Amino acid sequence: MNKGVSGIYEIRSIAKPEMFYIGSSNDIRARINQHRLQLRKRTHFNPKLQRHRDEYGTYDLVFNALACCDECNLKALEQHFIDVLIPTFNISKTAEWHGIKGKRVITVEERKNRSISHMGHSVSEETRRKLSEKGKLRATDEFRQKISDRMSGGKHPMFGKHWSQEARDKIGAGRRLYYEKKRKGFDVEPKDKNQKARRKEKKK
Repeated sequence: MNKGVSGIYEIRSIAKPEMFYIGSSNDIRARINQHRLQLRKRTHFNPKLQRHRDEYGTYDLVFNALACCDECNLKALEQHFIDVLIPTFNISKTAEWHGIKGKRVITVEERKNRSISHMGHSVSEETRRKLSEKGKLRATDEFRQKISDRMSGGKHPMFGKHWSQEARDKIGAGRRLYYEKKRKGFDVEPKDKNQKARRKEKKK
């Protein structure tokens, strides 16, 4: 499939062909790759698909392009497929087409309505307390150990994989260029203000 093709796709189970998902994207190939990555990392937004993958494995799910169309017609065509085929894995029965990164495209009107709905809204002390407790929980040794266990061995996405020599050369060249510019006095600080602040804290 060519890069950048927009249209409708399906994710269907081999063991249970009646189980399938209908989706749409302005880049089907990139969207399907994102589905695969999220399912493998167990971070998929769709709990039905994630449970099925965990039980039957990644290779039970087959990804197919159903139709290609212009980006402006994606939502209407996806809704047609949902209404006719009635997919079992879809949580919502309303079409919400996704872009390359898989995020639902929010219209200007939706953004405006969300902004208005949050005006004058303040967080209660109870909510502040809960958020604070949740943040403290993440700093415990027990929480760090859970994260470590979850990403150790075969559970790590890079387990058994190695950087190619070409990739190593590119990384090395990038680092050498960074330190060469820094030595000559060029501004190589990141544009991310938060990252700048973290670097200052480390220097202290």
